[in-house]
Amino acid sequence: MKLERDVLIHWLRLDQWSTREASLILLGFHPETMKGSGINISNSKALPDELQEVARLFQVFKRADWSPYGIRYFNGNLHPNYFIRMALDKQIEISPLLIELIDDQRKQHQEHEDDHAFALKAKERESLYKIIIGLAIGGYRYDPSAKRNMLLADMRKDIEKVGLTIDDDTLRKWLIKAASVLPPT
Repeated sequence: MKLERDVLIHWLRLDQWSTREASLILLGFHPETMKGSGINISNSKALPDELQEVARLFQVFKRADWSPYGIRYFNGNLHPNYFIRMALDKQIEISPLLIELIDDQRKQHQEHEDDHAFALKAKERESLYKIIIGLAIGGYRYDPSAKRNMLLADMRKDIEKVGLTIDDDTLRKWLIKAASVLPPT
């Protein structure tokens, strides 16, 4: 019985697979394939031809040195990532559907990380706004509520003194944005 997408997604959510389950899942078979059949995965002679590769993978996992993966004692049950990593490291061809789902999970994880990075950027932006408006008000007596600020030219000249350039419109735009962090008056 081949593994369908929904079933595989369910199994990927589990924290632990047995060696038998991992051997079947990684090669694209439903983990319940042999349940109640009386077939023993460790006895490859009694297995149908389509499950011979499963029996070989089962033996690879049972006899593997798991210490490079940080596993001191292998009791037959591990997180799915360990079985997947071992199979890939040993260049065992695994289910294309499994590879597709792993790639999807990586992309989702990356998107989550990107969202987190954006949140950090928002905090950084708010901190920069505080610095900008604090220096403008404290150092130049800038008044964010004034309709016209004659101090923009002084600010621009000071910026130019250190070898940088900025036009008045850009300076005004960023001072207005920076003023957004001020408490209401």
